[in-house]
Amino acid sequence: MIKLSSKYQPLFDIPKARGVDISKVNNKKYWEELKTVHTIIVTGGRYSVKSFGVSLAACNWSVYYNHRILFTRYTMISAQDSIIPEFQEKINLLNLQEFLKGTKDRFEGTHNQSKIVFKGIKTSSGNMTANLKSLKDFSCFILDEGEEMPDFSSWEKISLSIRVTDVQNLNVIIMNPATKEHWVYEHFFEEKGVIEGYNGIKDGVLYIHTTYKDCPREYIPDSIYKKFTDAEKDYEVYLNADEQQREVLPNKI
Repeated sequence: MIKLSSKYQPLFDIPKARGVDISKVNNKKYWEELKTVHTIIVTGGRYSVKSFGVSLAACNWSVYYNHRILFTRYTMISAQDSIIPEFQEKINLLNLQEFLKGTKDRFEGTHNQSKIVFKGIKTSSGNMTANLKSLKDFSCFILDEGEEMPDFSSWEKISLSIRVTDVQNLNVIIMNPATKEHWVYEHFFEEKGVIEGYNGIKDGVLYIHTTYKDCPREYIPDSIYKKFTDAEKDYEVYLNADEQQREVLPNKI
């Protein structure tokens, strides 16, 4: 059985939202907000299973809702050697092998027009943004390892090409928590007044933030789990210390 934090549930609810009769559900605000989502920011560190969660959702979107997905990384050497096997694993977990068939750089739906196409943005000859923004009939743009994308304009050029009418257009950024100097933080957090670690929807942007605590314990090796918990304890000590104590603490942590 697949175990996934409830924080990822909105990813699976978004494609259902258009068909939900708001008068018959309890959480009306939640379903109304899901209908407005155009951008999804998924952040988390190691073992936050952020890429795992989005990949599962992408398979779901393709098979059941006919999404055509452009899956990118700023640098991607070979999808066949990296992303394709990772996605095949997710497809197998969901028992969807008969609905999505893979080739060297894509999966295509066997029963609808869905597809998941894998592309790198940066190539040996330069930035491929100009070519990617001209791609047609994609309903979803996923950028994995978003911290590698150098600027907002490069991302926006591609995201503006996601414009179909049969399903909800979605742009997804998966990344480690953004530094305050990164364009994702400036554009999606600072400008919108959203705090780091927020989970929810604001102005059409769905924020999902997870940590190792949201990953099932059995998936994390004991030695790594201990490092996480030790680091968290040290950080708590630092937060509770005064200025003089903090000057000494970094040498001990």
